[in-house]
Amino acid sequence: MAHEKKMTQWMLMLPTGRLLGPYSTPDIIKMLQDNLLSGQEKIKKVSGDKWVPLSDGPEFFETLMKLALDSKEVRSDALNKLEQETVIINLNQNQNKNLKNQIDNSNGDQEKTQVVTQEQKDKALLGQRFLTQIPRHLMNNQEADKNTLELQAPKADEADLGQAEPMTLDLADLVTSEKKALSSSKNDNKKGIALLLISVAVIIGLWFQIEDESPTDRGHLMSVQFGKKVISDDEQKKAIDKAMAYYQLDTFESYWASQVELVSLLAKSGKSIKARGLLCLVYRELWPYVTQDSQDRNIFNQIVMSTKSADPVGEYGAYCELSKLMANGRYNEARGVVDYYLNLPEHTKNPILISIKAEILGKSLEYDHSILFFDTVKNIWPHWIKIYFMKSQMALQSSLSELALSELNDLLKLNPKHKAALLQKGIIEAKFFKNYDQAIDSFTKANQINSKTSETLLVKSYQVQAEIYMAKNNPELAKKLIKMAYEKQPNNNEIKKMYLDLGGNLADVKKQSQQSELVHLGDQYSNLGDHLAAQAEFKAAFELDPKNAEAAYKAAKSLWALSQSKEAIEWLKKAQKSDPKYIEASLLLADYLSQRYDFSGALNSLNTAAKASPQSSELLKGYGIIEFRRGNLKLAVSFLQRSLKLYENDDSALILVAKCFTGLGEFEKAQSSVVKALEIDPTNPEAIVTYTKNLVQYKGVDAGIGYLKEQVKKYSYTVELRLALGEIYLSTERYSEAEKSYFQVTEFNPKSKSAWIGLGKSQQGQLKFDQAIRSFIEASIIDPSDPEGVFYLAKLYNEMGQYKKALSHYEQVISLNPLFPSVYYQAGLSAMGMGDLKKALSLALSERKANPNLADSFLLAAEIYDKNSDFAQCAKEYQGAVRLRPQGALIYVKMGRCYRMAGNIDIAENMLTIAASQESGLPDIFKEQGAIFEFRSDRAAAAASYEKYLLLSPNATDRKQVEDRILQLK
Repeated sequence: MAHEKKMTQWMLMLPTGRLLGPYSTPDIIKMLQDNLLSGQEKIKKVSGDKWVPLSDGPEFFETLMKLALDSKEVRSDALNKLEQETVIINLNQNQNKNLKNQIDNSNGDQEKTQVVTQEQKDKALLGQRFLTQIPRHLMNNQEADKNTLELQAPKADEADLGQAEPMTLDLADLVTSEKKALSSSKNDNKKGIALLLISVAVIIGLWFQIEDESPTDRGHLMSVQFGKKVISDDEQKKAIDKAMAYYQLDTFESYWASQVELVSLLAKSGKSIKARGLLCLVYRELWPYVTQDSQDRNIFNQIVMSTKSADPVGEYGAYCELSKLMANGRYNEARGVVDYYLNLPEHTKNPILISIKAEILGKSLEYDHSILFFDTVKNIWPHWIKIYFMKSQMALQSSLSELALSELNDLLKLNPKHKAALLQKGIIEAKFFKNYDQAIDSFTKANQINSKTSETLLVKSYQVQAEIYMAKNNPELAKKLIKMAYEKQPNNNEIKKMYLDLGGNLADVKKQSQQSELVHLGDQYSNLGDHLAAQAEFKAAFELDPKNAEAAYKAAKSLWALSQSKEAIEWLKKAQKSDPKYIEASLLLADYLSQRYDFSGALNSLNTAAKASPQSSELLKGYGIIEFRRGNLKLAVSFLQRSLKLYENDDSALILVAKCFTGLGEFEKAQSSVVKALEIDPTNPEAIVTYTKNLVQYKGVDAGIGYLKEQVKKYSYTVELRLALGEIYLSTERYSEAEKSYFQVTEFNPKSKSAWIGLGKSQQGQLKFDQAIRSFIEASIIDPSDPEGVFYLAKLYNEMGQYKKALSHYEQVISLNPLFPSVYYQAGLSAMGMGDLKKALSLALSERKANPNLADSFLLAAEIYDKNSDFAQCAKEYQGAVRLRPQGALIYVKMGRCYRMAGNIDIAENMLTIAASQESGLPDIFKEQGAIFEFRSDRAAAAASYEKYLLLSPNATDRKQVEDRILQLK
């Protein structure tokens, strides 16, 4: 009894929203085993407050997996019993019906809806363990194809993933084959695959109901619990072969089936590198369909990190590395990586790597080259469905419509149930060949297949179908189709116009559905790097619902990527205002504001986030970022280390900690931190750059440059690495090499503001002033709201002695961002160069007000007072400077001069003593010392000091004057 009291009690929420319970953990497991629960339910502890999917509960995952994967528990009599007892309730029009038939019958009476009680609904939902979970397209009423479930195993000597002769597997209708597979022992091969399909369908059902899925109701990748069991090579090979058979079918359902098989294998034997590599590829294909939150990222990162560690230079590690890069839209980095591997002799004929190369070429608009690479893959792996579809896409982009159609026809011979291919075939038949009947046939077949596919392709198919029926003089049907397209893409002006032209009413469209579709579409554009299109979709979603903070947040991210920093900040403020509890907006706003040196605003934004989530690791990291940018490195480390205690695998926090330690001179700690970041993500450009800069401190500039050049070879299209190389060259005054690095980046990415600024600096260092001016102007054009380019242009004019032009540009910087560091100081230098000491002093005081912790304003004011012969005030300003910058021998020399000119000789001598203790070989010490000896009438000592000054500074600008003075003293 005492044990029962301590046992966890759960509340259960059915898909209808009805609450049941409390139940103990064994109670729920028993209901699962008795097929009374589908796995779609949600649960929470009686004492808790957060509902989670039943399938996410670790207490129940083992039971669910066992039910799904153990074929012994799936009996034909149980399936028959379920068929008899299950009540199928269809409250909506059946989406599996032919779309054409739906609309043709629309003039008749509407389908009558069955009225049922809540109790009947609950009973039905608790009774459909398998039937409602198997995807409908696997259970329709058509007769199964004769070739159902043909399985051809790879040759025994070609077992390597990517090198094998792949299996062929036809996913035909299973309405009869399922029962035959369950009851018949004549064909063990077919029986095994049918059982697996049912198991896979159950797991898919635990994630979502295909027919009723909401665009916002996304699931998660399946996580892997790596087992330590030793299994035979034959058992491992069978599992991988089966997973590959699913993988090559190129549908959401087949990828999910492949995932189930691989997760099951790795749960037994986690050391299977082949399974790990293939699972990475599968995760990448499933990525557009999952939530893509921290849970999914952690699952993906786990398999990538562990596989890359176990196979650092092999093909399976490469699959994982490339899968993650491409899932995150980092195609430039992926291009460098795949080129690196394909240049290795052992990988030159790897079909998966070649296919990735082909995809990336397509992303770069190199369609003809992409087609050639896809042809190469087809010759190696002729049964891989995806290659036909991708080649068709590339052919279409190259205006090769006949080739595109031919590829799709070949594809459909291999897999007639490929929904995306059928939709694309219908589009091509209609748009390019005006074969409307063939197009309708393809669309009809596609509409009967209840499979997930690209939303963009689906919308295009609706639009084309609407155009067909307009041509066939059936506006009513066209209107219904274009409305379906508009509901999914309300920001598409062409579709919107068609809908309105056909008499559509925008008020009839569900706004909630629109928002979800817009955000989803924006995500797709963002992942492809098309931030211009992405921000438009996110903005449209926010306009539909001003409370949608996520849409405003994502719009801001895309705007920032487009270098529209001012507008990005405004959209984050909208997100923050619409939902103060959406802390992501406050955190990102703080980041952006601190990049524009508005540290006060950034802290206010973080404080807003702290009210909603005071113990967030991201919040603590946010404070660390601000302190790092303010130069408070020790405080930054404190915040970041607290953040890492909450989330130890945050590579961005580890990188920032490394930067802080480097700034503090603690290079061993910096190295330890950045190495951890590289273990988490070896492709992270910022981690590679941080490691390089730390390496420079350890082993010198040449060692750092050598390492970075190796990384540039591997990630040849990653501009951040070339920028870092240019920065190292620039810092060591290797201006010619720096110019070359920066120029390469501007050629590859003309919108890189950092590259144009670096290019301008390297040209300025070589006295190529006209070229430098053009480079700084290019930088300022990219983001007119960011004055960085204008600032460096002004500094260049200052160096050229064009003080009036320089001051004008500094004033422009101030008008754009009055918080820009050192702008008032630099403007004061220009005013002083013009001889306007009053304005120069005013600007110096403005700099002090903006940045009271910087010594620059005191130094400028001191020089101005020196020129005005106010030596007492001059000395006072230098005192203020040394409080903020105590390690500066030249400051003490200049302060000593002001004290000497004010008549305070003893203090002046003390200042020179301090300067000598910091830098004994500084020539200016001896020049000022000579002046003091001269003041004391010690002519010999004065002459000796002046001579030492000239010895230490043979190219002194005042050499002639000092030599004359020495002659006079002697």
